[in-house]
Amino acid sequence: MKKVLSTIFCTALLIGTLFSPLTTSAKEKEKKVKEVVSNGEVTLEVTEDGQVIDVSDGAQIVSVHSYLEDGTVKEITVGEYVEKIKKQGNERKLKEAEVKKAKERDSSSSKRVPIKVTSTGEITPDCIACVGGVSTKYTESSYSNLTGSAQKATNYSYNCTLDNSTKSLSYSATKSHGFNVSLTSPEFSAFKAGVSYTFTSSATVSGTDTITIRPKYRGWFDFYPYLRKSSGYVRHYLGGSVTSSKWVVGTYPKLSSGKLSGDLVGKTSAMTSTQISTYCR
Repeated sequence: MKKVLSTIFCTALLIGTLFSPLTTSAKEKEKKVKEVVSNGEVTLEVTEDGQVIDVSDGAQIVSVHSYLEDGTVKEITVGEYVEKIKKQGNERKLKEAEVKKAKERDSSSSKRVPIKVTSTGEITPDCIACVGGVSTKYTESSYSNLTGSAQKATNYSYNCTLDNSTKSLSYSATKSHGFNVSLTSPEFSAFKAGVSYTFTSSATVSGTDTITIRPKYRGWFDFYPYLRKSSGYVRHYLGGSVTSSKWVVGTYPKLSSGKLSGDLVGKTSAMTSTQISTYCR
């Protein structure tokens, strides 16, 4: 009888050991994340204990300094940063619907017109508009402002002490333009000429800032650039008729001065055992 009870107890204990911790751990992990916000470029998790995590690298955001268009620098709370990304995410959803309609609306004027010429070289009536030279034009259907994904701005700083450590770090970041498709030189020139705001090929920011790092943690700065996003058609014309077209989505730095505006974000993450043995000897 004792042997049977002992076997039952061991079996129950084994089952409890195998399943209970896993279930609890999964629930705890699920409860940790209170909210997820995203603007399509930046995705943040807000935990129940108030931490804000950048999903792209799993790091905790501990400080935010906004480098504004007027050249000033403003410190904002991490909570305000979350609200800004959330607001951009809501605007993005509305903008996506707008862009979809604009793309469909403007696609009708992108239909290729066949060029028909008679044996004597005369232009047929349905191609009267083909008289003239070759040209390329970008017609903007929609534009928006957004905060782009992280640009690594500093090296990691490791805190091997038993106390919080405040470090001064030199940061630098550069952001260039980007497109969803490849563009020829004439198409690129047409895009630059057709956007609503002055096109900037690239922009840079640099400086020094401080960050407080917990014991056995590492800290660094990432820069999240402010960008303009333009969507529309690049069309090739022969005279007044479209010979080919492509849908283009381009992003570029917001300021035309060559100085990069955006958010300098302080981040920290726990050091791994390998990092501790490497940097804390």
